[in-house]
Amino acid sequence: MPRLLNLIDKSSFNELTRNDKKKVKDLFYVKTDDELIEVAKLYGLEIGSKKRNQLIRTYKHFIKFYNKEAKKTNKEILTARKAKKNQQAKARREAKKQELIEAKQQTILNNVFEVKPVTATKLKQTLTKNFKNQIVIINYIYLDKLDGKKKIRGKSFDLRVKRWWDDVSLYFIVDSLSFIWDMEETSGGELIIYSDKLDNKAKKFINKQYFKDGITNCLLTPIKHFAEDKIDNALSQRTIKRYEKMVKDIEILESQYTEGGVPENEIYKISDKLQVDIIIQTPFQDEKFIEAKSVKHPLTTFKYLNSRFGHVDHITNKGNVENINNLENLVKQLDETKEFYTYTKGLNGYSSVSTLNGTYRVNDEDFNIISEFELEHNIDEIKLDFKKHYEVSSFICDGVHYNETIDFKDEKFIKKVRNGIIKPKHIDMIKAYAKCKDCPLFQGYLGKITDFRKTNKLMGNCLYKITNIKINDDKFKKLNDIMNIYVDNYIYTCSKDFF
Repeated sequence: MPRLLNLIDKSSFNELTRNDKKKVKDLFYVKTDDELIEVAKLYGLEIGSKKRNQLIRTYKHFIKFYNKEAKKTNKEILTARKAKKNQQAKARREAKKQELIEAKQQTILNNVFEVKPVTATKLKQTLTKNFKNQIVIINYIYLDKLDGKKKIRGKSFDLRVKRWWDDVSLYFIVDSLSFIWDMEETSGGELIIYSDKLDNKAKKFINKQYFKDGITNCLLTPIKHFAEDKIDNALSQRTIKRYEKMVKDIEILESQYTEGGVPENEIYKISDKLQVDIIIQTPFQDEKFIEAKSVKHPLTTFKYLNSRFGHVDHITNKGNVENINNLENLVKQLDETKEFYTYTKGLNGYSSVSTLNGTYRVNDEDFNIISEFELEHNIDEIKLDFKKHYEVSSFICDGVHYNETIDFKDEKFIKKVRNGIIKPKHIDMIKAYAKCKDCPLFQGYLGKITDFRKTNKLMGNCLYKITNIKINDDKFKKLNDIMNIYVDNYIYTCSKDFF
């Protein structure tokens, strides 16, 4: 890198040193004063006729020119130096970043666990035994037999939440009841668990959020408004005192987190102190980012959306849905007010828009007809979300598929079956549900699904997984011995006439 040029700051010709004069001459590639004077004449400078005057005026003009060029050159040198300095600083940052990454990777390698055999049961056992109340990364690394490419399916899971296995199992289920490692085209892979127990050096690489973006504290303000509203509408002095204390506690917390905001790890303490549950979600994700549960019975639950880094929005949407004709105008209005929203689109444009306050759907004639039918016949709530309620949904799926059915009108056929002459093959009865009331054994359909429980007796129209079948009706027992419909460890809707 070249050195900076010194300017010539002499006020008199007599003060010029040999070095000063050499700088000027070098600028014009000359060696003597006479040659420099000739250059001045070529430039058309007014330098007079006397030799002494010519020399003084020539240096006077060319020193100004030299200083101008020197400043320009120095500026270029300083710019180059700054660029080099920034480049070196960037290189040091990248090296430090790489060092942290390697430290994190090395720490993870020291906390890695391979699940063998690759089954859902073994995965759950491993997580429960070795990684309880941790944040882990689970990767399934496999060779896709359809395109021959090596792929990874994985992400991080918080095992501190109550129903963490639901999150894990649903993520790795890819086809109805099948896990990704059970599918023929994606089987034979490695199931790896990485612990998130990092050392302090590696933890510096993780960005943590502090929630305070905005004029007021975005996390605490909604809780404070809740408490103030309770005071205004309280019916007893005890309630007033309770929520006045809550407001004071919040004000102390607000002053404590005025500058930096509320750190992630402090939310759990705030939840216990204020006796409320706090749930923070991120956009487009099913799993909860933070779920802080109060040790005591919570007064209420506050749900937030982590819509941008360092900020949460209070979700006041309680599931209310409104149908409107034009969603494009709503989207335009939300964009203008910079209000957070998500949307879905169909062939005809926006089909639904969800904000923090509610969900809006476009008026759809077919959808409205179906909704009215469900409401009219009280079946709008008779539904299950297979992903959210995986275990009970799987149980029901197994319970609504009988292994075989048969029409018993052909007595000759029955005798051949009984004597082992032929093996029957059966098809489902096409109109079985439509003609259900014609069956003398019909006792109604299963209605509300509640929970799993063990029982040693029939408790109405339910789905039962029977581990030890005992059929009381002799005639039916003979038929079952032929048909082999009811067997141990299968799920059935049971009739009190037979069991």
